[in-house]
Amino acid sequence: MSEQGMVYLVGAGPGDTELLTVKGQRVLREADVVIFDRLINPYLLTEIKNNAKLVYCGKQPCNHMLRQEDIQSEMLIHAKKGKTVVRLKGGDPTVFGRVGEEAADLKANGVNFEVVPGVTSGIAASTYAGVPVTHRDYSGSFAVVTGHRRTDDGKPDVNWDSLAKSVDTILFYMGVQQIETIVSKLMQHGKAKETPVLVIQWGSYTRQRSVEGDLTTISKKIENQKIKNPAIILVGDVIHAREQVNWFEHKPLSGMGILVRSDEKKELLKHHGADVYIRNLTTTGQEIDQALEAGKDQALVFSNGKVIRAFLAALGERGHDVRNLRSTLVAADEHIKKEFFKLGMQVRLFSEKTWMTPIFLGQSQTQGEKVAEERLIKEGHVNAVVCSGKEEVDDLASETLHFFTTNQDVEHYARSLGLKSTPINFRESEEAIIAQFTGTQSKGAVLQ
Repeated sequence: MSEQGMVYLVGAGPGDTELLTVKGQRVLREADVVIFDRLINPYLLTEIKNNAKLVYCGKQPCNHMLRQEDIQSEMLIHAKKGKTVVRLKGGDPTVFGRVGEEAADLKANGVNFEVVPGVTSGIAASTYAGVPVTHRDYSGSFAVVTGHRRTDDGKPDVNWDSLAKSVDTILFYMGVQQIETIVSKLMQHGKAKETPVLVIQWGSYTRQRSVEGDLTTISKKIENQKIKNPAIILVGDVIHAREQVNWFEHKPLSGMGILVRSDEKKELLKHHGADVYIRNLTTTGQEIDQALEAGKDQALVFSNGKVIRAFLAALGERGHDVRNLRSTLVAADEHIKKEFFKLGMQVRLFSEKTWMTPIFLGQSQTQGEKVAEERLIKEGHVNAVVCSGKEEVDDLASETLHFFTTNQDVEHYARSLGLKSTPINFRESEEAIIAQFTGTQSKGAVLQ
């Protein structure tokens, strides 16, 4: 009889990848199977083991890839095979995450489980929009309410009288489609029509958008701005504190999700408001074979620091010395050149005018990295890419992305394919770098 497995019901947080808990990250790295929702940040999947199984269960409104019963069956099947299973949910799994049903089903079937709390989306989105849910001057209580529970007539199943009269701050989860009912019921049960309302879409991502109004104006405003779920509706006078507390929005790069090959300038771009995702690529045995066979007229091009170390380690494991290679090691950009320097190696920058037959190393991705990248682009979390080679342009070519190219050869190539492209020079000053990015980006995330 096989050993019993373990299921972790894990909160992935609201979107900002750094809000995943330490325990959540640990069990995600240990998982044999990961069952994940649409509302997790896909980049978290880069944490999984190479051989872990991924199961996507969707969970869009009115469009579930897997029914709840199927999700629970999936957990049971793998756990009873002795696997470690992570059920990865957006926000906190105990806040409208159906964790009670899933945990009860696991217990009824004799499967061990743990619940790993996460940062709940309502409080995180409010905080990232500059509103604390409690405040000495405005709010001594708050309530969280789901927009999903329905009465027989299809309206939200809420005790409106208690909510309107007894709670200072109200957070509605996934209630955008019910906004007219929400505001009319609150006013009907005693909330002043001037009560401030803030609707926050994609909270804690760089693409976060906020629309502010009151109970009489908010419905029209979110219709005009085409705000849809996932969104949090915040109601209460505590919104008056926003002017003093707002810290996340209105940065120069707000709204930009950037995919890069190395962590060069990552912190700089994040500091100015962008979400930055590293393309974690690895080298393969086939690439090592190509490098060993390459001639003097060929260049081995590196565009990721991890790939340099993996390549050198793989050579050593095969009993080869990097100094005996006939080809030349070159760096795709200045940052990679510095990575070589840290290893005591002086290399040149790659140019197609010098090496006409380059071999680009580190072109493979693990399953988790591949799925993460695909979903980041599909869900709209990434809208820009920094490229230093033609192969990257070919790999990611899409009309939905803007390409920032680090050399003229790649810039001309991207334009020849009809792609939106802008040259970028990371050797310039901080101010100049940000100016190069903002030349293609409309500023500001708040819509009034």
